[in-house]
Amino acid sequence: MEEAFLQTTALPANLQVKAGQFFANFGRQNSQHPHAWAFVDQPLMLNRAFGPDGLRNVGAQASWLAPLPFFTELSLGVLDSAGGTAFSFRNPGEEDGTGTNRFAGRATSGRALRGPGDFLFVPRLRVVV
Repeated sequence: MEEAFLQTTALPANLQVKAGQFFANFGRQNSQHPHAWAFVDQPLMLNRAFGPDGLRNVGAQASWLAPLPFFTELSLGVLDSAGGTAFSFRNPGEEDGTGTNRFAGRATSGRALRGPGDFLFVPRLRVVV
């Protein structure tokens, strides 16, 4: 399952909250499902940084729509940084033959969540004029 989340629709002060498993609000393409793309291949940056499934995981996101004459949205997502869909952050990676686990050439560590610093924070300011 790609996404399963709950999202509010009528909070005061132009606020919105989303919780569950969802694509992180990172850039323009990551939050879109692959079948909605106008091209065949995933952008190289997203594939190298987040893997073939993009950046999605269990977490929560709060958004605020600013009361301006043009669209301005500020959001902050807080996601679990481990798992098969956020594998470049806090996962064991693949064995390189020397006893070190690696992802994209760098050593990784498959450790459990130890505190707030182990979460993945995804801030975004989106302005459309």
